[in-house]
Amino acid sequence: MSFLRVVEVFPPLVPDPATAAADWRPESWAKACSPLKEVADVVLVADLALPRRMFLSPVEAAARLKGHGFRAFPTLVVRDMNSAGFQTALRSCAALGLDGVMVAWGDDYPAGSGVTNVRDYHTLAEAVKVARSVLDESTGGSMLLAPVSLEKDPGAMSRGKERLEAGADYLLAQPPTTDALGTFDSHLELLEGAGLSGKVLLGVFPFRDDDDLAECESKFEWDLPERVHSIAQSGVEALDAECKSVVERLREEEMPGVYLSTRGDPTWAQRLLL
Repeated sequence: MSFLRVVEVFPPLVPDPATAAADWRPESWAKACSPLKEVADVVLVADLALPRRMFLSPVEAAARLKGHGFRAFPTLVVRDMNSAGFQTALRSCAALGLDGVMVAWGDDYPAGSGVTNVRDYHTLAEAVKVARSVLDESTGGSMLLAPVSLEKDPGAMSRGKERLEAGADYLLAQPPTTDALGTFDSHLELLEGAGLSGKVLLGVFPFRDDDDLAECESKFEWDLPERVHSIAQSGVEALDAECKSVVERLREEEMPGVYLSTRGDPTWAQRLLL
């Protein structure tokens, strides 16, 4: 069985006028992703929920990576596009030679942000079905990814199955699998009980220290196990070692692959996947 390594990166951000940041040059950004060539089968370009910041579109960013020899997929967030715009983005992917996309639902924008959500689709499965049809027509069949939640939600597994039935090839899991014991075992049990273990890539999300872990818990509304907090007391090397243990267990259990966030730092993937 092949082991699919999907590694997520952030697109280049337009510099904040208040800073001297020089991170907007797409070619420099693509070259900075070069460490991923030896560890990623697919580089997934995220779509960021930053209503007050501009960034290169994930479609364009993925096309830049393709030009540098990567297999790159953009993330298309349904909340940000009406149905015509969504199908236009899918056809743009095909025209640029991108052979896969991730279709995500997206979070609601906060009140007062100056940005509103688009609700042309009632469920993500509807959007996945449209994406499957457009991609099959345009490319003859590209890989289609969609998310699945592993939180304690009785409908989450059913929604995951609906997305697969609508045409998704794999589901990328959140929240992350943070340790090779407790969360790994509980996530695997959940997926096996639903008959989804062969179609879900568990997520690995690296942390820097306990403060960073707590900040992510608050930001993403995650409830991470005490064991991970204990590991975090020893610093980033111990946290990285635990992430590597999760990847090793994924291989041992013959899971289909791994979904790794680099959190904007491509070198993290080298440390965790080599």
